[in-house]
Formats: sequence, structure tokens, C-alpha cells
Amino acid sequence: LESVVVGWVGFVPGILHVVVLWKFPLQSRRAFLDKYENIGFHDWHCVVPHYKRDDGREEIDMMVGCYYPTGSTDSQQYPDVSLLIEGQVDSVGLSLMQGISPSVFSWISRFGCGVMKNAPIIQEEKFIPVIFSHGNGMSRTLYSNVCRSMASSRAKVVVFSVGHGDGSACSYKTPNTKEVKYYESHTSEHEKAGITVKALKVRQAGRRAEEATSLVHHLFNGKGELFPGLSREQLDLSQLTIAGQSFGCSTSTSCGQIDSRIKNCILLDPWLRPNEGRGDLVPCLKQKTLIVCTEVFNQVFLKYGYNNLDYLRQILDYNN
Repeated sequence: LESVVVGWVGFVPGILHVVVLWKFPLQSRRAFLDKYENIGFHDWHCVVPHYKRDDGREEIDMMVGCYYPTGSTDSQQYPDVSLLIEGQVDSVGLSLMQGISPSVFSWISRFGCGVMKNAPIIQEEKFIPVIFSHGNGMSRTLYSNVCRSMASSRAKVVVFSVGHGDGSACSYKTPNTKEVKYYESHTSEHEKAGITVKALKVRQAGRRAEEATSLVHHLFNGKGELFPGLSREQLDLSQLTIAGQSFGCSTSTSCGQIDSRIKNCILLDPWLRPNEGRGDLVPCLKQKTLIVCTEVFNQVFLKYGYNNLDYLRQILDYNN
């Protein structure tokens, strides 16, 4: 905790409620972040060839954020980005996802992810690259902190977070225009077009897999630095890993089924039902797979008669 707020509520009969709050800082933000390894952050507009085409006739246009260990402590030259998101933007997106007022989520603007933007990457011989796919809606701050936690000089890991443009993020910016777009809920317009909720998610799952797999293709076949200070030669592509949370696990499993260059999968609270409606996937996931399930998350789906683990049992290669 950085600080604690103590409150008192009083009542004057027939007149009003009185609320008094005191905020007591427990430690400075810098001291709070100094307990953890310094992590740098760099985001860039990534235009890569579609993974199915090398002729340049079709490209994937997306934003990619990279989280990496940095030895820099110069907070003036490389400012600590306390918020990687615009809190109000996330609030609007979450309200569209949940169908309630944005004011309910306004507290999100108080939370952030501590990183040092554009700080130099620490010089290691090789880093294990991890591609991360976010979940359905929710706060980008949550996903930013997951990525920050995975990036490490001890584990020699850098994380590439795909900014999916499929409409499943609570809010995102288009790469070219920087226009803010919000979560795409299933509406009456979809129904008129004959698009069911499941069909919408299947479509989004396909778009996500195209983006992530095209990034894989770019890591192997692109030229030059990925961004200033990070070259492909610094990546141990023999240990390429793809990770996801919730809906992001649909991305990571389908990419593993599509692309054998991916060697490891990390599934955090997997939600895989959108992949069941796709006909382009091989039946077996051969990568080494780490599955982390919280009991509460899976119980939500059990109420609707769906067990996320059933689909996993069908696709995992127990001989590998």
C-alpha cells in the first residue's frame, strides 16, 4: 500500500450527512516501486505482413507494447509512467462492457503500472520473448501489471503485448489516427445482421490470432531493430512463448495450434469457448503448457453449464 484513507461519517438530524476523509501516506511512490525491479516500456506502431502472405498484399496494422528489464534509475531522463492508460477512457469502455454508468469505474484512474518509458534495455546475452494477449474487456492497468510482472532480468524475459484491434478491449487506440475506440458490445445491430454473441466472439478470436501470429512471423523474418536498443539477435526465439489471460488464452492456444515455432504456452484463467467455433485449428496443442486457474473464475462459467477445462482436455497433447 502507498497510503491509507481514514474516513468518518456524521449525521445532523434532518439536515445532511457529513463525510470527512484523511489520507495518510505510508511511503512515497518511488519507494514503493523501488522494491521491485525497474522495468522499461516502449510502444510502437507495428505494421507487419499477414502471416499467411509474404507478398506484401495484406498487412496487419497494430500497436505493440514491450516490457523489459532496464538498469536505468534516472527518473528525470526516463520518467516513471504511473499511468499507461487514460483512466476516463477505460471507465467508458468498462461501462459499455457492463452496461452501467462510467462513474462506477472512475476509481480506475487512480491505479497505474510503474514503468520507465523508453529507458534503455539491460544488456543480456539473450532474452526469452513472451507475446501477451489481453482478455475480454476489463482494465488495461490489470494487463499492464501482468506484463510488468513477467518481464525480468533474472528470468531474462521481455514481453510483447499485442494491442488487439478486434473490439474486445475496453478501449484502444487505432495505430494510424490514434482515435480512441471502445468495447464492442453485442447489440441489436448485430442481431439484425444475423451475428450472434458467439459469432461475434469467434470473429474476434480469429482477428486476435492473425495479429499475434503475424507478430511471431515478424520476429522471425523481419529486419533491423524491433525498436531502438532491442534487436532480434537479443531474442532467444527457440524459447518463444505466448501467454494470455481469459479471452487471451483463446489467442495463445490457437496460435500454438497454428504455428509450431511457438514452444511454450501460458494460460491464465483460460476462456476458450470462442475457439470451438473455428474450423481452421489443428486438434492438438503440442507446446509445453502452463495453466493457472483461479477457482472463482471457472465457477462463473460452470453456472452456465460450460467448463473451460473440458476444451483444454480435448486439445492438450498428454504425450508431450
